Amino acid sequence: MLVTLINFSIGWSINNELLLILSTGLIGSLLGFLKFNAFPARIFLGDSGSLTIGFFLVTSVLIASKNVISQNIDLTFSIILLAVPIIDTLRVMVVRLLQARNPFLADRSHLHHIILEADIRHEAVVFILHCFSILFAAASILYYLDYKLVGLVLFTLLAFILLFIRKLLLNYKKIYQNIFSKELLLKLSSIILVFTIFKNQQPNRFVEHVVSEE
Repeated sequence: MLVTLINFSIGWSINNELLLILSTGLIGSLLGFLKFNAFPARIFLGDSGSLTIGFFLVTSVLIASKNVISQNIDLTFSIILLAVPIIDTLRVMVVRLLQARNPFLADRSHLHHIILEADIRHEAVVFILHCFSILFAAASILYYLDYKLVGLVLFTLLAFILLFIRKLLLNYKKIYQNIFSKELLLKLSSIILVFTIFKNQQPNRFVEHVVSEE
């Protein structure tokens, strides 16, 4: 949806009727489906729908990345804008090939599966992926507006996070478990208790000292 809105904005700014028609059609179809696909989903998009939407989405992005003056297509803009599905697909296929498995065989190695395995709720997973999509969209807009270096740096940073998200989540989980472990919480509770007792005893000692002097 976000990619389609950006394509629509570009089509409007450069007065490209074909891009406007494609983007408007995609926005309408996606909005109609979103109501039933939002969590908890009642309808899931099949292969035919996914491939059709993917085809029109990539086509509209390529049209949007075409330079009006030189008529050249800037694939960098397209890759940045579609970074989440591109990175997810490439990472999954490379991992499967390295493990001598069929790259087209379904498994649970996609980004959303990895995040779910970190005991993160479904709604939070959707929110995280939406945040990445928004940040990549921001990077693509910066690149499109000739802030190319800023856009590329942001893209590289986000791509690195997505490529190594499993390792990052495992480290996060270990740190989280260490911070909130029962042993550590008991130690902290003991320290706080001792400090509270010591603090409460200080005024009593001061009073005893004054009384003894009198």
